[in-house]
Amino acid sequence: MAYIIDLEDVLERLQNDYGLLFELIADFQKDYTKKRKLIEKALKEKKFDQVKYLAHSLKGEAGNLSIASMQSCFMLIESHLTETGDTALIKDVLNEIDGQFKELQQFALNLRKKL
Repeated sequence: MAYIIDLEDVLERLQNDYGLLFELIADFQKDYTKKRKLIEKALKEKKFDQVKYLAHSLKGEAGNLSIASMQSCFMLIESHLTETGDTALIKDVLNEIDGQFKELQQFALNLRKKL
């Protein structure tokens, strides 16, 4: 079964420290929630440089946690805004990311129960 997080990869980098993994996931969840609202606001205000900055930041955080699907989506937002400035696709991608975020939350809950 495929998980939202490449658990083997992230645990290798964290030296199998599950406590640190849960800490990093919790930090990411808080940061994502905050920055997601800021992205929405910046889109409405057509502040695309801010959207790209926030997407870049979240792309890095997702990469650090080995969440490749989210990382790719944030990369798409960055590149699409740079190339076109069109926000229609961005909204679809954000909806996709929101679904992945829910999957991450469920993954973290299930992993905690197993340990």
